[in-house]
Amino acid sequence: PFIFSRFRVDLCDASMRLFNLLCARDPHPSQACERRTVGAEFAVNFLGFGGKHDFNASYTDAEDQATNEQLIRRAKNKASYTFTTSIADTDIYSEIKYTGKRIDKAGWPSKIVDLDAYVHVNLGVNYAITPEFKLNARVTNLFDKEYQTIKNYNTQGQAFY
Repeated sequence: PFIFSRFRVDLCDASMRLFNLLCARDPHPSQACERRTVGAEFAVNFLGFGGKHDFNASYTDAEDQATNEQLIRRAKNKASYTFTTSIADTDIYSEIKYTGKRIDKAGWPSKIVDLDAYVHVNLGVNYAITPEFKLNARVTNLFDKEYQTIKNYNTQGQAFY
């Protein structure tokens, strides 16, 4: 990592081989399924402009070694940005999360379908009533974005906590 005063940059690469992960294509448990993931992650964190900024971006290529097909439900591209700040006894954060396009299998017999990319915006506030007692509130999926993590599977819309 590169660190300069209140600024930090990280770049990581990753490569994994996984065995017997999601072996649905092969009904014979004695035959191992091998999966491979290769990717990189880039992160920048800094203090300034009124708060703490965290930016993350990643690329992951995950495939079935036997078929050379992309693994289902795994986005190749993801990114997020979080801003946090404090005002008196109150902590405030905002978050934007991007999940790229993915593929899934749906129907019978199953066929490959595309899942669209989506962006979520989340907000939160924490207020210290006393040093030991805090009141927390947040809203997830602020703009009530419709999205799917699995084809034909309902996901939560806007929510308040």
